Amino acid sequence: MNANISIDFKSIGKGVAHFFERFHAILFFLLVSCSLIGCIAVVLAIITLSGEAAESDGDRVNQTFDQKTIERLGELRSKDQGGSLTLPEGRVNPFAE
Repeated sequence: MNANISIDFKSIGKGVAHFFERFHAILFFLLVSCSLIGCIAVVLAIITLSGEAAESDGDRVNQTFDQKTIERLGELRSKDQGGSLTLPEGRVNPFAE
C-alpha cells in the first residue's frame, strides 16, 4: 500500500484568508472584549489584594512619631509669630505668594 500524503498549502492559505476576510469584524470584537474582561479582572484582583493587605495585623507599618521630633516642631512653631514654620536664611518658600 502506497501512502502518499500531499498537502496543498495554497488551498489551505486561501481557506484561512477567506475565513479572516469573512469574520474579521467578529474576531476583532472578540479580541477587544476578551482584553477588556482581562483588564477588569486584573484591576479587580489588585483592588481586592490591596484591601486585604491593609487589614492584616502582621504587615502593618509602624506609624509612630517619636516624641523628640514632636517637641522640636512645637518649639519651632512657638518661636514663630505667624503660627507657621520659618525658613532658614537664603531659602524661599515656593508656596508663598
